[in-house]
Amino acid sequence: MNDLSLLELAELLLVASYEETESLGHANFFISVTEIAGNLGIVDQVQIIDACHLLEEKGCFLLAFDHVTALSASITPEGENYIARGGETGIIGEYQRFIASKRVASGELPGIEFEGFGGPHFEPAAPVEEISAGPAPVPPSPPAERGELKHIVASLEILINNDASLTGSQKADLIADLKSLEFQLLKTGPKKPVIEALASDLKKSPVFAALVEFLIAKI
Repeated sequence: MNDLSLLELAELLLVASYEETESLGHANFFISVTEIAGNLGIVDQVQIIDACHLLEEKGCFLLAFDHVTALSASITPEGENYIARGGETGIIGEYQRFIASKRVASGELPGIEFEGFGGPHFEPAAPVEEISAGPAPVPPSPPAERGELKHIVASLEILINNDASLTGSQKADLIADLKSLEFQLLKTGPKKPVIEALASDLKKSPVFAALVEFLIAKI
């Protein structure tokens, strides 16, 4: 982690914190950035604090110190939009593809396996204790809608794998985006900016665009 710039470290903490809050089911509460950083193999407290202050300056984090060295943060709407835009360094997209690959490998999402992100330090974050509860989740989509969504995703995956104009790595990246998109769409209360960001590369191809538009129109 020592070769990361301050902005890369900040973006990594932001997206990892966001993924953790999403996995817990709601986003509007403070989460321990100290624990998130530890799960990523980042232990330099000065670097962590500097990165968090950078995110605070960008309007992405609301910060709170709950102990002398324990730092917590809540992700702001601007922080969510920053993630949806992909950030400035590219590390946000890399981390999201890594998380998608872990979900595929664990069986949480069906699909192919592909290379993960960045090295041995990057393992899925352990559960982080919730500090204050957020709003109750909305009911999940009806089973019929979920079945239709999965059918569309499966069709898109076949199209991607059969597209001779794409390299192997391009197919892997697009399928990673597709799996992340499916995961978002199957969640309770999916966030449209995140969905639009994940769908952007898929929609660049006229072969996939119509199905992708139909898919995200379901939200």
